[in-house]
Amino acid sequence: GPIYLADSADERIVVLSKDGAFGAQLRARDGAFASLQTIAFQETTGRLFILAGGRLYVLALDELS
Repeated sequence: GPIYLADSADERIVVLSKDGAFGAQLRARDGAFASLQTIAFQETTGRLFILAGGRLYVLALDELS
């Protein structure tokens, strides 16, 4: 599956294919990723958990389709 990278310098999450090719980038509209700390993907539910600025965000990746 895809690889998710937290890029705190550019306030985004980068999505790469398993061979390393760029797939997409995720950005928060309200600047929530300004203090991006860590991310974790739960494969069974398809959810990406994002810890940024002391807050936990949950993104259902099927919503991106």
